[in-house]
Amino acid sequence: MPGKTILILGAGRDQLFLIKTAKKLGMNVIAVDKNKEAKGAELADKFINTSTRNVAGISEALSNLGYSGMQIDGVITMGSDIPEVVAEISQSLNLPSLSMESASSAKNKYKMKQRFQLGGVSTAKFMLLSETTELKDAFSILGEKLVIKPLDQAGSRGVYLLRENTPNIYQLFDDAKRYSSNAKVLAEEYIEGPQISTEHILFEGKLYTPGFADRNYENMQLFLPQIIENGGWVPSLFENLRHKIEAEIKKVAKALDLNNCVIKGDIVVKDGKPIIIEIAARLSGGDFSESLVPIGLGINYVETALNIAVGVYPDLNKLKPNRNLTVANRYFYAPQGKLKRIIGIENILSKPWIHKVQMWIKPGDVLGKINSHSMRSGVFVVSGKSRTEVQKRINYVYRSVKFHMD
Repeated sequence: MPGKTILILGAGRDQLFLIKTAKKLGMNVIAVDKNKEAKGAELADKFINTSTRNVAGISEALSNLGYSGMQIDGVITMGSDIPEVVAEISQSLNLPSLSMESASSAKNKYKMKQRFQLGGVSTAKFMLLSETTELKDAFSILGEKLVIKPLDQAGSRGVYLLRENTPNIYQLFDDAKRYSSNAKVLAEEYIEGPQISTEHILFEGKLYTPGFADRNYENMQLFLPQIIENGGWVPSLFENLRHKIEAEIKKVAKALDLNNCVIKGDIVVKDGKPIIIEIAARLSGGDFSESLVPIGLGINYVETALNIAVGVYPDLNKLKPNRNLTVANRYFYAPQGKLKRIIGIENILSKPWIHKVQMWIKPGDVLGKINSHSMRSGVFVVSGKSRTEVQKRINYVYRSVKFHMD
């Protein structure tokens, strides 16, 4: 790994752990971000200040920095749903990657669901909608509750849970359509049940599952019709379904022609059966691969993803857990208005079971309604011996930290 050069698309908070891990492995890091003040910019060896979607601009900047295709060993991202960009840049540099067709299917949710259907993957019923007038048929075919979402967005932007009597339903539809690059919306049958996040390493046709966490939607009613997740749990309560989930993900990989990559799975459980909501061909952002799995299980599979990206055979034994600690991450949600101050953080920072506290807002900020994951106010990570103990610690944090608004 020392001496290998990795191009990392993104240098924001979702990519910080990826950049730090690459540097820890002795890699030369070139980071790309449109925000010249991105936190990862100063950690990288070289920084390109442009959009991660600006393929021509990235190529030109690499040339200006003196990098030819032979001098870059891999391209990767984390927490940014741009598999088609990773594939395009990789291919332009003659590096191994997903095919453009596979990347497109992993990006476009309708194409993905079509591939699922053809590949026999267990998934929810779905339809492609263009106009609000098609909603009536969607409810008739998909059921009394359905989820609408843009075709190519992540982070819950434009994702809504609808009933036929949902207020402003046409406005919500138009909002989802506005986020979609081709002005169309995916409608899915809403399946009630606990949800699981998984992260798989697919290498040389074999599947490994270092990431396996329960998603937390206990405050979902506060945000409806928006669907906003509030963190997760490791270990999962559904370990008994691991083999069934892996069997479905193998079908996904075959259906989308994926190999030597990361597959991030979103899964719902109904009647003891896993149903694949969607996947992403990338590392997850947030604290799943950064905190929950490393702290809870002692696994840093971001290292494995970096190995694969630069063509180094990974040590797959490192994907085996070496401890079993209960870990959870949760988010802060400040109310709307102008933030005056935040109090109580000092009460929790000294606790040995607090692994991380970050605020993404500051006094003076004017805060709007939370309508996507990106608008959450901050995050914290706690651990303990059991879910009961960890839940008590979560409650303590929420009682301690308060937002005062003007």
